[in-house]
Amino acid sequence: MYVDIHSHFLYGVDDGPETLEMSLRMLRRAAAAGIRAVAATPHILNNLSPAWEETVLSRFRETQMSVIGEQIGIDLFLGSEIFFQFGLDELVEWPIGSYRGMGVYSLIEVSMSHYSRHFPQSMSRLLSQGKRPVFAHPERVVPLIGDFDSIASLISEGVVMQITSGSILGDFGRRISEFSWELLEKGLVHCVASDAHDIADRPFNLDSAWIALSDRLGEDAADLLLYHNPRRILFAEEVASL
Repeated sequence: MYVDIHSHFLYGVDDGPETLEMSLRMLRRAAAAGIRAVAATPHILNNLSPAWEETVLSRFRETQMSVIGEQIGIDLFLGSEIFFQFGLDELVEWPIGSYRGMGVYSLIEVSMSHYSRHFPQSMSRLLSQGKRPVFAHPERVVPLIGDFDSIASLISEGVVMQITSGSILGDFGRRISEFSWELLEKGLVHCVASDAHDIADRPFNLDSAWIALSDRLGEDAADLLLYHNPRRILFAEEVASL
């Protein structure tokens, strides 16, 4: 049984599925893979508008009602994936700026090709305000590959690290896979999520990730990364370290 805190199953709001039926196909696959709770985290690439947020909320409610009607057997939650930008302090305060609108954990990504020197300071500011930033897929940020010190420093401040299941499975290449496993073995990861976008190239694959993690790190570690810590994030509880 798994909890997935990073996915793009809402249709027509970003680079995920285009239709409701495509969303439901993704969620059927998620349920079949053993995922019992999943958060929709649509991209926030620019400043939010009330109209766009209402579109996200409407699509979420529609998808939720369809899942209930079809008895798919998965609980849906809402958050977002916020691109690191000016005005981040305000963005995390929006209803979709944090998981379940609880104002605690927010999923934040940076450019895959550029790591801003202002990022650590911005994270410290959020933490001082009682927020808990979750750093999305740091293992795929090219300037951070091999930089264990920067990631460890962020963790020491209170930033939560989320890596992608596809990274440990080799979907993004050998270099990223090796770095992901090194982060895991050094205890520099709090949770693993799918970052699912579709049912083919970027699927819900936490079942495959659990096998890989349990084989290499043990079942307790796999459960912590794929169930316990993700669930704690959704319910604004303190995460544990490997």
